[in-house]
Amino acid sequence: MKKLIALIVMSFVFTVSTSAFAETPQEKMGRCSTASKGLKGEEYKAAKNKCLSKKAESPMAKKETPQERMSRCSKEAKGLKGEEYKTKKNKCLRNKG
Repeated sequence: MKKLIALIVMSFVFTVSTSAFAETPQEKMGRCSTASKGLKGEEYKAAKNKCLSKKAESPMAKKETPQERMSRCSKEAKGLKGEEYKTKKNKCLRNKG
């Protein structure tokens, strides 16, 4: 009987906790605007649209480690040189996503 009650309580807690972390459309719009900050014109629109089209991540989602982010940003900036490379990579590293 105790196990059944514990199971019911745990399932209720899990159900309530996942819905409490849901992101509203306004919060998502704000987060995407902040992530696209510093970009202009078509680049801004593309970044914001990409962000808005992504499904909301669950609170249990795996976060990207600094090493993974550094590797991803290096790949994104590949082919650029000098200041262009530095600017692209720094912008990528600051956005964390």
